[in-house]
Amino acid sequence: MTRVPHAAPREAPIRPVSDRPSGNPPPAGARRALVLDLLPVLAALLLRLLLLPLARSIPDAGDSVAYVGMAREFLRNGSFVDLAVGVRPPLFRVLVALGLDGSKHPYDPWPGSFLLQIACDVLACWLVLRLARALFSPRAGRCAAWIYALFPTVALYASIMIMAESAAFALLAAALLQLAHFERALDGRGGGPRRPALLLGLLLGVGILTKEVFLPVTAVVALALVLRFGPRRAGLAAGVLLVALAVTTPWIVRNLRLHGLPVVSSTATDLVLMHGNMPPSLEGRSTQTDGMQRWSEIPTLREKVHTARRVFANAFTDYPELTAERAWTRLRVLLGPEIITPTWIAHFLEGLPVDAPESYRLMIGSWRLPADTWGRIVQIACGLGTIVLFGLAAAGLALARPGVHRTLALWLPGLLTLAFMLTWSESRYRLILVPLFVPFAGLALDRLLAAWRHEPDAPADEGHRAERAGLLVALLFLLTIFVLPPPPVP
Repeated sequence: MTRVPHAAPREAPIRPVSDRPSGNPPPAGARRALVLDLLPVLAALLLRLLLLPLARSIPDAGDSVAYVGMAREFLRNGSFVDLAVGVRPPLFRVLVALGLDGSKHPYDPWPGSFLLQIACDVLACWLVLRLARALFSPRAGRCAAWIYALFPTVALYASIMIMAESAAFALLAAALLQLAHFERALDGRGGGPRRPALLLGLLLGVGILTKEVFLPVTAVVALALVLRFGPRRAGLAAGVLLVALAVTTPWIVRNLRLHGLPVVSSTATDLVLMHGNMPPSLEGRSTQTDGMQRWSEIPTLREKVHTARRVFANAFTDYPELTAERAWTRLRVLLGPEIITPTWIAHFLEGLPVDAPESYRLMIGSWRLPADTWGRIVQIACGLGTIVLFGLAAAGLALARPGVHRTLALWLPGLLTLAFMLTWSESRYRLILVPLFVPFAGLALDRLLAAWRHEPDAPADEGHRAERAGLLVALLFLLTIFVLPPPPVP
């Protein structure tokens, strides 16, 4: 990273748009600003539409099978059916169902469901631009939008398979934007805090009903608010949680009535507690298949969940060494190369055989795809994008002033990583951090461009600190994605 030269700060630093004096800018300037804002959003749309034809060659696989199956059932009879493995969040299947082609049998997600997914991802790009602009500056917002638009992993998940990632990105970006408005109101730099608090709670609640990871995200958002504003504002954080809880209450009541369990989002976490922490077999290991078989043998969902939690507790008392080894492997997988999209491309488009009945055997067996496949090229592109994104984000965090988003960005990765290490992990799980980290990456890229143009933008000590943080994180991902060998199967 180029060091920012030491110079006196500007007399009139760039401020967020909401801080600018009122008044209409010159029409030409306004049009130019709008064009500059729209360019990365249009680039995001074009890239995803160019990738979309690949989806015709990749059938439903992995979680896509469940999402499409639940959407078909919802379109057929309007009900939220549960899978044999348990309860899944209700709302993403509704989005998929809206795009299903009901004239075909079975109902076909091509192209409607994919286009809706792409629309969510393009919306997330626009929201990321607005978020970074609200936190930092218009130019940082455009830099953030370009980073999001061109990030290969995000574009692939939006375009070639039915997955909940894109919808989750849009919801999280919208929630973070409301969090920015909420913080400004509490600091006395905006209107009242009630409206953004209400919208923040609503968006987090909808997120919980869309993807399970929003449960810990919601908890950490409340924690970040308390850390930022102290106990005197704890009531407002509690209010956000209450609104989110109110949104999820009908789903909780439904699950309590059907299963005797107050499931807030999903029982997927309990399922992975089971198959990720089973006791060792006679050979000294257990497999994912052991856990899935045990789960399927238990007659009721209530018993499944209680048994899974007992298995998880026993993992720390009865075989702690194996549990520690599994946690280390999950950390390596979380920080490792992208597996799912490159593997499906290599398998379905190029005929690469995939003989892996268990997820971890698939991931570890595909750690380095064959060099002569498009799947490997995609894997390398995703790895390079990850290194750039998180390296820039670390630099941006070092440059940013203290605030609730910076607090959230410092706490959420560690807490999610701990949760994934103790339960289950895949490299795609880190993607939930993208809407939070991209604005900070945009800030760092903006400062880099300012230094390249010889525009004094920050004191030298800030530049040095950001440079060290960015290089350290980039080096970490370089090692875990491209250098270190795959870990053993846990």
